[in-house]
Amino acid sequence: MRYLLNAIPGACIPAQGIMLDFVPIAASDVPQDVVSCIGHKDTAAIVSALVGFDVPENRQPAPPFSPDCEHFFARYRGPRLPEGATQLPDGASLDFFRVEVAP
Repeated sequence: MRYLLNAIPGACIPAQGIMLDFVPIAASDVPQDVVSCIGHKDTAAIVSALVGFDVPENRQPAPPFSPDCEHFFARYRGPRLPEGATQLPDGASLDFFRVEVAP
């Protein structure tokens, strides 16, 4: 399975620890068959606009990082989003990464 996150929850980190690589990708490289793990409606709407397909709000937890699952990460940088935001505020950015288990 493939998962799209906008935060790294502690439950994604295996008990034995893990080394990860965050590989920058374009928003258009996020596959359309990802399972959204984005728990806020406004964030999901902004991510949807950038990736070009519907990314629903979904508070589903992602499984721990492992070589068996693909994880993608949308990193928001900027001021706290105002409630009801549908686009990034001035000075904010959203960067996308493929998260890979390091060898």
